[in-house]
Amino acid sequence: MKKYIFGLILIFFSVFASCDNNKEEDEDLNAPRLPHDGISSIVSLVQSTTVTNVTQHTYASIKVLVDEAIALAGGLQGIIKSGDTVVLKPNIITTIYNWSWPGGTKIPAGALNTATQAAPNGIVTDWRVVQAVAENVRAIVGSSGRIIVMESSGKGNTSQQYANVGYNLTNLSAVNEILTLDAVGGTYWTNPNPASIPSDVLKIKLTNPVFKTSFNQSDYNGNQTSPVYKSYDGQGNYFVAKEMYNANALISIPVLKLHTTAGTTGAIKNISIGATPPRIYGNSASDIGRNFRIPHTESNGLHKWIADYYSVMPADFVVMDALQGVDQGPLPPAGDASALKKMNSILASKDGLAIDVVMSNIIKVNYKKVGHLKYLTERGEVGTKYGKKLAARGNPRNITVLGNKKVHDLRTGVNFNGSITTGLDGSISTTRLSAAQLEKPAVKIESAQFADGYLKLNLNVSATTSKVDIYIDDIFFKIVNGDFEETVINASEIAEGPRKITAYAFTNYMAYEEASIIINK
Repeated sequence: MKKYIFGLILIFFSVFASCDNNKEEDEDLNAPRLPHDGISSIVSLVQSTTVTNVTQHTYASIKVLVDEAIALAGGLQGIIKSGDTVVLKPNIITTIYNWSWPGGTKIPAGALNTATQAAPNGIVTDWRVVQAVAENVRAIVGSSGRIIVMESSGKGNTSQQYANVGYNLTNLSAVNEILTLDAVGGTYWTNPNPASIPSDVLKIKLTNPVFKTSFNQSDYNGNQTSPVYKSYDGQGNYFVAKEMYNANALISIPVLKLHTTAGTTGAIKNISIGATPPRIYGNSASDIGRNFRIPHTESNGLHKWIADYYSVMPADFVVMDALQGVDQGPLPPAGDASALKKMNSILASKDGLAIDVVMSNIIKVNYKKVGHLKYLTERGEVGTKYGKKLAARGNPRNITVLGNKKVHDLRTGVNFNGSITTGLDGSISTTRLSAAQLEKPAVKIESAQFADGYLKLNLNVSATTSKVDIYIDDIFFKIVNGDFEETVINASEIAEGPRKITAYAFTNYMAYEEASIIINK
């Protein structure tokens, strides 16, 4: 961990120096820095080195992972400040289906079970991850700041789901309030465009939406309604919870899960479905599920909806609970322990799209075939607040994963093979990564030399290589996503002496190979 901390110090000082005296960013693109170069996003991936059995994590061990993941992703400084209001959006989908939790215990409908609070379960966000994030936030916003947990479950009463998995102000001591979205919007909406919008709801218009038409679909009893989705006008107008939208920052805290319908359910879907007020988008006045009024199939526009809603209200930061991943998601079959995948990791990023692309590669889903990832990649930036646009980078050549674990190494040996019923080309099989797509690239350092304050590299890489990350003495230094044969890096701050140069070549599916050389400066 020491080398990561040292690397961060070096990087932050160089970023500060590059911004001093109003220097143009492109004057010193090669200086050591986090890859915030205008074309790249960071995703951190940290796996525990002290706890091997995920059921034995303590709050302290989880907080170590969360702290390091947040720091490696660039930290929360610049996103929030003293006195801010910050909303934390976990994934508490539901706890009423008698699933098998760690240790084989099944939770009965609506009942409290200590097993759900004692170990990461991979289905809902572990409360200890939320508390660790909240403590990081509190350190910046101070006592005058306000931290709110907001969620609406997919089934049942959200307050009860909170209680079942340990979401209370004793456990979440860094949080001011734990709220639900269940009652936002007042009485259940029957008019898609009411003359008077409730004070706790905002109507936000998205420019150039990809979801443009309503649709017909059978209700619970097989009766056709016209249309089921009554709260969409086809013009890009979406309703959001005012308190969530107006917060100074929104932090998505999802679980790493495969989703049989959406392909993936992570940072983006956690907001695009989970943050929709059920009084507006719910199935009925008594059912807060959003799988009927919001499209839930590819053909009806599920992925277009997800991309649009996230574009309206994106996450400013993401911390992903990957202590246990879930296959066959979002809800694993009760008693099927094989659906729980022990990842023992935490991911973080300022870019919700980038982290979901990384997650897609971890769970062996072809990100190119997941519609909402494609639509957001094409949009390139998200957010509807004036003066606040967030980067959305979905091309792996513009994503760098920092941490003590590579994506390819994490997924190796973890058999994500749950069914998927989505695929942009209509072929479900291509949505799964093939053996060929998981193959490693080739890389060779043909030559390397320090000269005139620069490191000059000649890299020979295979055709499947999309990018190369350069490390000096095992500290990340620069992304190279072109001109592999003539790579020039500003090395003026590197001390003299023998230096280890490592080139990690990556494919679009984050398989990698490495080559190292030691040269003198």
